[in-house]
Amino acid sequence: MNKKYILAIVSLNILLWVSGFGVLSIYQGNTLLEFQNKIDLNIKNSNNRTSETINDSIDKTNLAIEKSNNAIKKINEEKLLSEKEALYQQGLTIKSKEKELETKSLYLIEQEKNNNAKLEAAAEKEKRINAELLVEKEKGNRINSELKASLEKSKSLQDTLKIYEEFSKKIENQNTNINNLKKDTEDDLNNLKKDTEDDLNNIMDRTKILETTSTSIKWPEAITSIESSIIRLRTGTESCSGFIFDIKSHYYESTNDNEYFVLTNEHCFKYKNYNNIKIYITGLEDPLKGKLKAKYTKQDIAILVFNSPNEYKPLKLVSIEELEKLTSGTEVSALGYPLGVTGLVATTGIVSYKFYDKEKKRDIIQTDSAINPGNSGGPLVLKSGDVIGMNTYVRRTMSGIAVDGSGYAVSSKQLINAVSCIKQTQIKKYIESGGECTILPD
Repeated sequence: MNKKYILAIVSLNILLWVSGFGVLSIYQGNTLLEFQNKIDLNIKNSNNRTSETINDSIDKTNLAIEKSNNAIKKINEEKLLSEKEALYQQGLTIKSKEKELETKSLYLIEQEKNNNAKLEAAAEKEKRINAELLVEKEKGNRINSELKASLEKSKSLQDTLKIYEEFSKKIENQNTNINNLKKDTEDDLNNLKKDTEDDLNNIMDRTKILETTSTSIKWPEAITSIESSIIRLRTGTESCSGFIFDIKSHYYESTNDNEYFVLTNEHCFKYKNYNNIKIYITGLEDPLKGKLKAKYTKQDIAILVFNSPNEYKPLKLVSIEELEKLTSGTEVSALGYPLGVTGLVATTGIVSYKFYDKEKKRDIIQTDSAINPGNSGGPLVLKSGDVIGMNTYVRRTMSGIAVDGSGYAVSSKQLINAVSCIKQTQIKKYIESGGECTILPD
C-alpha cells in the first residue's frame, strides 16, 4: 500500500512539472520569477498534500495493523482458552480412566482371591477324596487279610481243639490210672489233679482268647460299643486321637466321679503346648478342655484328664498275662481320626509281631492295620473292645526299601506300667502286686 502512495506522489509531481512547463510556454509573457514562485507554491502545496496523504495512509496502516494485532491476539487467546479447555477435558478423561483402571484392578484382585479360594477348596476336596480312596483301598486290603486270617484262625481253632481233646484223653487216662493204681498216695493224687487242672486252665484261657478274636463278634458291633470312648484331640495346630481308659483298675484313687483319663501320644504336642488341649467326643458339639496329667517323652506316652458330667465307658487295657498269650495272626482294629477327618475311622488287620524297642525302652506291637497321620494316640483293639496297644508310628521304608503294612503301637504292657506309676500311692500298691515302675513320668 505505501508503494502505491509513493508512486502516486511521484506521478503527481511529474504531472505538475509538465503542467508548469506547459503553462510557461502558453504564458510567455509572464516573468520567469512569477512562474518560478507559482511552481514553488504548487510544489509546496503538492508536498503538503502528499505529506498529509502519506500521514493519513500511515495512520490507516497503523490502525489496520493494530486491528490485525488485536484480531490475532483475540484468536490466540481463544485458541489458548480452547487448548486449556481441551487439556482440562483430557485431564478429566485421564482421571476417569485412572478411576476405571483402579476399579478394574480391584475387581481383578477380588477375582484372583475368589479363584485362589476355589483352588484351595478344590485342593482340599481332592485331599479328602484321596484320603477316602486310601481308606477304601486299605479296607479292601483289610478284607483280603481278614479272609486269610479267618482261614488261619479256623486252622488254629482246630489245632486248639485237637490239643484240648488230647488233654481230655490225658485226663481220662490219668483218672483211669488213678482208679487202677490205688497204691499211689493221696498227696500224689492231689498233685496230679492240680497239674492236670493247670494244664486244662491254660487250654481254656487260650481258647477264650481265640474265641475273643473269632468271627462270632462282628467288628461293627464291637466298634459301635466303644465309639464314644475314643476321642479326637486338638493341640494348637496338631490333630491326634486318644481314648478314655479305666485308671481306677490301676490303683488310682479319685473322689471326683466326673473325672476321666485319656491316653495319647506325647508327640501330639509338637510345640509342647500343654495348656491348649481340646477334646472332641462323639455326640458333643463343643470340645472339652483337657489337662496334662503325666507324660513319658521317651516312650511317647501322655496321660490327660478332663471333667464331664456325662457318663463314658472307660476302655480296659489287656493285662500283661493276656497279652503274652496273644500270637501273630490275632485280629485287631486300629481306631482314630486320621488325616483331619471328624468321623471315627477303623482299619482292621492282624498282629504281625511283638518286640521290645531297646532304644526307646518300650514294648511294641507291629500290625498291618493301616495307620495314618492323625491316628496317633488311638487304640489298637480286639473284638472284645479291650485295648492291646496305642497307635504310635508307621514305617514306610526299611533299609532304604519301601515296605507296606508296617504300623506300630505301644503295647498294653507298656501302657499299664505307665498309668500305674503316676502317684506314690499307686507305685506302692503296684509293686506290692508284683509290678515294676522301672520308668517314671518326666
